[in-house]
Amino acid sequence: MKQSLANYWWLKKLDKKSFPSMLSIGCGKGETEIELLKSGVVENITGVDPYIAGHGNSSSSYMELKNKIQNESLQEKLIVQKTTIQDFLTRENLEKYDLVFANHSLHHIVPKPHDNEAVYLLRTVREKLLLSHGILIIGEVGRGPLLYRWIKKRYKNMDYTGKRQIEEWNGLLYKAGFISMECVFPPSKHIMKYSQVLWPLGVAITRITRQYFVIAKNNY
Repeated sequence: MKQSLANYWWLKKLDKKSFPSMLSIGCGKGETEIELLKSGVVENITGVDPYIAGHGNSSSSYMELKNKIQNESLQEKLIVQKTTIQDFLTRENLEKYDLVFANHSLHHIVPKPHDNEAVYLLRTVREKLLLSHGILIIGEVGRGPLLYRWIKKRYKNMDYTGKRQIEEWNGLLYKAGFISMECVFPPSKHIMKYSQVLWPLGVAITRITRQYFVIAKNNY
C-alpha cells in the first residue's frame, strides 16, 4: 500500500513523479527514505551517514535502523552505509543516481566559511554521483530570527552558524556547475494543516523557521 506524501510538498516541483535511484547524504533514522520507497516515488535508495540514526557513533542505533528496514521488507531497496560522503566519494566504480538528497545535512559537512570546500564537494557529487539528467535536492532551515537565536543559545558548542542562506547556496551550486536552481518554501498548510483555526500559527512558524529546499539540475 502506497503511503501518503502530503508532507513532501517539494516533490511537486520535480519534473518526474518517480525515480529509479536516489543517494541520501545524511540519512539519519531513515524515516524519509522509507516513506519515499513505500510511496513508490523512488525505487532504490542508498543512504550514507557516519552517525546512523542520530548524533553519536552508536552501533545500537545502526542496528535499530537495519531492523526497521528488515521489518518493512526493504532490504533490497534501501542500503545504508555508515560512512561520510567524503569517504564514499573516494570509492571506485561509483553508481550514478537520478536524485541526490541532502536533508539538513550539508551545513554539518561543510559549514561556513569553507566555501571552497563546499564548491569542491558539490562539484564532485555532480560529476561522480549524478546522472546527466540528475537532480540535487538540498533541504535546510535558514536563519529565521527567533529560531536562529534559540539554536545558538541551545547548541553553544555546535557549528550551527554554518547554515547558509538561499543566495549563498545558489552561488555555490553555480560554481559547482549546476545549470538551474530553484528555491521552494513549504505552504503554511503543510506546517499546520490540522485545523483552519491554527492556519495563522502555521504562517508564523514558516516565517520563523524559514525552512526551504533548493532543487538543482545537472548540466550534462
